[in-house]
Amino acid sequence: DGTSEWLDELAATEPRVRVIHADHTLGEGAAKNIVLKQSLGRTVVLVDTSVEITGDIYGPIDHYLDRDDVGVVGPFGLRTDDLHHFHDGEGESGNMDAMQAYCFAFRRETLRNVGLMRESFRFYRNLDIDFSFHFKEQGHQIVADQSIPVVLHEHRVWSELAEGERDELSLKNYRRFLEKWGDRTDLLVSSHESNGHSHPHGHDH
Repeated sequence: DGTSEWLDELAATEPRVRVIHADHTLGEGAAKNIVLKQSLGRTVVLVDTSVEITGDIYGPIDHYLDRDDVGVVGPFGLRTDDLHHFHDGEGESGNMDAMQAYCFAFRRETLRNVGLMRESFRFYRNLDIDFSFHFKEQGHQIVADQSIPVVLHEHRVWSELAEGERDELSLKNYRRFLEKWGDRTDLLVSSHESNGHSHPHGHDH
């Protein structure tokens, strides 16, 4: 669709842009790990190609990541009570169980103890949930801020796959997640809240 050529032209005129070409098809986890290994900045912000940035996203992101207890920040958080069903954070800002990959920001230095993404996740669905739990296992909180100015558009990978195929691939990834994290309800926000250790975050609404 001309994207590769457009990116090469952009990189030729914009020194801050680096294009990485792969000589074979990569799975989602492997492709993102290459990006993480090549990253140089203090803060890594993974943004999906279906996302339009409509304002300053870096101010709110830096606001949260300046806190040592916050590991991941983004606009679209997920909550769960039992690890078997995740749901959108009810349009709220605050402490979450996972962050959706549409906009997923963290300090690059945390990769030293969190590690990279699991490359067994070749399809993108549920990789973000799995990676979120890498952070939670190391004691990092995941915070959603709905005021981060982004707009979601059509996700082409999702829309171009047949329903049966994407459901099958999604289920395989969710099983991978449960095999590793299925008994870690101790990491959930609801677990801390029930023990009287709620940690509210986010702007007042």
